[in-house]
Amino acid sequence: GDELRGIARASEDGPLPLRTLHLLSVRLQAAGACAEAAAVLRSAWLHHPGDLWVHVHRAECLSHVDGREAEATRHWAAAAALRPACMGIGRRLVAARRARGDEDGASRAARRLATTLYAAGRDAEAVEAFGLARTDEMARDSFLLAMAQARLGHQRAARAALARGLVRIEEGEPRSAEVERRRAEAEAALAVGGAR
Repeated sequence: GDELRGIARASEDGPLPLRTLHLLSVRLQAAGACAEAAAVLRSAWLHHPGDLWVHVHRAECLSHVDGREAEATRHWAAAAALRPACMGIGRRLVAARRARGDEDGASRAARRLATTLYAAGRDAEAVEAFGLARTDEMARDSFLLAMAQARLGHQRAARAALARGLVRIEEGEPRSAEVERRRAEAEAALAVGGAR
């Protein structure tokens, strides 16, 4: 414990190799020294700001340190930006925002994840990600969800999602070229039994 903390303090004096910082942070976190692990990872982050795993591990450490939840959320957001189609990172970002009381931010992150997964053809994960959004879905999201459900062969769920989108438009949600395109694609997908 004390030896690891001494190495962690020394890492603040000058940059150590990224792998060394990562291993040190893992050992510190395993020893229950999450604040120290986060400090070690701060050095890694300053020298490697675009490294996905630095953001993931720093977010994980900070989420266990009282009063550092906002910083943890920012690192989850950075990780999600670096790996937008990663379901695990997306889930953690949604959970972090929700834990901080930011339901709208959590739902936006869930929708962004779902849209990315849908575009990648990962329909089951897209449906799951849409389910993480608790605020009302927009018509565009309903149409994407309808298409994902149709491609999975879930016709009843696909028709329900399409109907929700149509209701949103009838209720006055602004129409855009993208919404109209997604609507036409969803209607076509259901008309031919789920073909894209």
